[in-house]
Amino acid sequence: MKTNFHIFLSLVFIITACGDLNDKTKVGFMVHTLNDERWSIERDVFTSVIEQDGGEVLFSNAEQNERAQFHQAKKMIDAGVDAIVIVPVNSKTAASISRLCAKNDVKIIAYDIIIDNCDLDLYVSFDNVEIGRMMARYALTRKTSGDYVLLWGDSNMKVAHWIREGQMDVLDESVKSGNINIVYKCFVDGWSQREACHKVQKIVDYSEKDIDAYIASSDGIAAGVIESLEMSGIHDMPLITGQDASTTALAYIRQGRQNMSVYKSFKDLAKIAASETLKLINDQQVDYDTLLFNGRVNVKSVLLKTSIIDQDNLETLALN
Repeated sequence: MKTNFHIFLSLVFIITACGDLNDKTKVGFMVHTLNDERWSIERDVFTSVIEQDGGEVLFSNAEQNERAQFHQAKKMIDAGVDAIVIVPVNSKTAASISRLCAKNDVKIIAYDIIIDNCDLDLYVSFDNVEIGRMMARYALTRKTSGDYVLLWGDSNMKVAHWIREGQMDVLDESVKSGNINIVYKCFVDGWSQREACHKVQKIVDYSEKDIDAYIASSDGIAAGVIESLEMSGIHDMPLITGQDASTTALAYIRQGRQNMSVYKSFKDLAKIAASETLKLINDQQVDYDTLLFNGRVNVKSVLLKTSIIDQDNLETLALN
């Protein structure tokens, strides 16, 4: 009788333990690429916060393939994730992942890049319109007149359009007055350095005048500008902006090859995304700054502040 009782207790313990394992919080963290150094840093910070809370992170890299990203999301949902935090490859077509999450009662958080025309539980990013304004203001205070080139990010991502909006808000008056002339403007597929280099090469080949300022919407695009100009034998650099304060960009700023970058604390972004995701999973109230319309709904949004980094503050600004 005593033996049977011990067996019973053992079974209860095993079942309870298995139940605890099954109840472990699972979060999917999905990125569009690992080509930029920031994404592996954010993955590790995000994972650390979730694991400290006793959860588990399933990670995927879509390598800029939107179809692959959809199947990665489906695989995560089949694995029992409670939430998916996603940097979409394509902010338009990723709405299909949102619908998949809704169908399976999985929370979905858009990370850095919002997803259009779908329901989202949260959006965590930076104020991209203001980032565009910061770049344009910086350029105008140093190049009050002359020929400008504007290179935006991927047209499939709403953030690229928000950055464009901010830039044009600032530049519009100077364009109308004739103080500056926008020689060329375009989106850059995948925010690609190679694509930016190719576009700038054409500008250099066909433009009769030197360009005074390249407003590049990311450090990767800025690197493409610099690469192209140097290949063409141009070493007296025009004004060049950027965004992300990448290691390469900081080196270029020290060397005088790039003028500025917009510094964003990616570690803070990852920490906040992780903590707010845990709140959503536990049906707690999230802390958000504003509502942003994504074409379908007003999405609760957390927008972190940014700052300019250039030669004046490069050595004194504490980066994290």
